[in-house]
Amino acid sequence: MTGPSPSESEPRYLDRALTWLGFNGRVLEEAADPSNPILERLRFLGIFASNLDEFFMIRVAGVRELVIGNVAHRTTGGLTPQDLMERIALRARELVGQAYTLWERELNPALREAGVHVLRASELESKERAFLDRLFAREIHPILTPAAIDPALPFPRVVNLALHLAVRLKREGDGEPSTEERFAIVQLPRLSPRWIQVGGTTGGARFVLLEDAAREHLGQLFAGYTVQEAVAFRVTRDADFATDDQEAEDLVDAVKQVLRQRMQGDPVRLEIEDRASEELTTRLRQSLELEPHEVYRAPGPVDLKFLLDFARLSSLPAPRATPWPPQGTPDIPPGEALWDELQERDFLLFHPYESFEPVLRLLRLASEDPSVLAIKQVLYRTSSTSEIIRSLERAAQNGKQVTVLIELQARFDEERNVNWARRLEDAGAQVLYG
Repeated sequence: MTGPSPSESEPRYLDRALTWLGFNGRVLEEAADPSNPILERLRFLGIFASNLDEFFMIRVAGVRELVIGNVAHRTTGGLTPQDLMERIALRARELVGQAYTLWERELNPALREAGVHVLRASELESKERAFLDRLFAREIHPILTPAAIDPALPFPRVVNLALHLAVRLKREGDGEPSTEERFAIVQLPRLSPRWIQVGGTTGGARFVLLEDAAREHLGQLFAGYTVQEAVAFRVTRDADFATDDQEAEDLVDAVKQVLRQRMQGDPVRLEIEDRASEELTTRLRQSLELEPHEVYRAPGPVDLKFLLDFARLSSLPAPRATPWPPQGTPDIPPGEALWDELQERDFLLFHPYESFEPVLRLLRLASEDPSVLAIKQVLYRTSSTSEIIRSLERAAQNGKQVTVLIELQARFDEERNVNWARRLEDAGAQVLYG
């Protein structure tokens, strides 16, 4: 007997997790493209890192549960959960390595050439160091709280995606140096910018990262101890929670419960600075109940997602992409003439190439026109300063029958959508949940 031909033995489908990594690899290629302006390349690198966070919180977390549960299940591509996890880890590690190589060898040097310097604390000039000392004492030190790591006590809660410092300490003795070592972690402020501008001149700007500023001043937090080691780390947790509740009130409460669960989900990835000692890395990994392959060492700043916002700073002198605003539609009549014209014909808009303004104008006119009796709207995601929401609120307050279908479970926008739903209900709108 002869075996199946190669074409028959090959899987007919590609695994969705691996193809998603392929997609994010193409985002990384945009960051590597030298034809893009340097700040645009930074934005793509930040998008790549942000995408990877969500991938680990959802896709990797789901596969990890199958592996831990020893589930006898194969993907549509024919892979067991263990095989899939190994392939994901291999490809993800390759991409992370490429991202840091790109940052260290191309993007950071290009920023320096353009006059943007991301410095270590040891590279600061005396005037810059004095400024950083004052800033730390006034704004950073008061909100830092060290948490001791003791084998006899539960490991401190490490917030999902928050940046921390892991610290190895040695007690100072009166005579001979003490050999007693202690460990602690320090969560860095979540609402503070990741970067601190310490100086700059015309055509240049100098920054230090928040973790380097905190690391430089750790002695103020640990009186009586010598800091032996301090490295930045971050934990990614399982955020793959869902609910099947169908009743409106139950669904709102269930979504709120999901948001709370995400802060406490099981760890799925530990990112830590490459210079971290094996002793400290192993201690963190074991405390978080992670396997060695779930540790990602970063040869640069942990969490490159900050580059997405950093690249938006208008003060940076580096080249950026030329803004290309959405264009107006020539056929759309100006002002309130749109209202009359729509009764005669339809208009087709192409987003994001054409402006969304006619849609906003339509809702604004409808909210104020006494001839409009009802407005029905579907919302999946919308911005934190949504003009659509304001128009719907205004319409409901003007006595119109406003019905809005909101998708509460739009992933990672659930909290915002719950808040919008409450605001619309308070304004008098009828809110349905998808």
